Amino acid sequence: MPPDFPADRLHVIEVWTPGGNWSSYPPHKHEHDRDGESELEETYYYRLREPENGWAVQRVYSDERDFDLVETVRDGDLLLIPWGYHTTVAAHGQDLYYLTSWPVPHQNGPSRRSRTRASSTPRTPGRTPGSMPGCL
Repeated sequence: MPPDFPADRLHVIEVWTPGGNWSSYPPHKHEHDRDGESELEETYYYRLREPENGWAVQRVYSDERDFDLVETVRDGDLLLIPWGYHTTVAAHGQDLYYLTSWPVPHQNGPSRRSRTRASSTPRTPGRTPGSMPGCL
């Protein structure tokens, strides 16, 4: 990462979810810097065993922001989750792999809020515009 990048590290995790099972459960969030939680912007990249027919469901919700998204994700989709509780379920018989990553801010650097538009909403870049709120 270049020296002026607003993060020290990039956390990357691979998750394998057999069909019909939940992962990233119980729902959790990375919205505030406080005990038991860190302010992080997370990205999910999905792959399915059957790319043509496979699907999974990603839920992102926030009572604080009056927001509830239940998004069908397919092979190759990318979802940005800047805030909110989130969890994932693979459809029955549809094994799911996803790569999740998030930049870890400099210890004494700017918070994510100062680097991200305040209006950012969970979205799938590259999808047909209008498929979900905030879609690019």
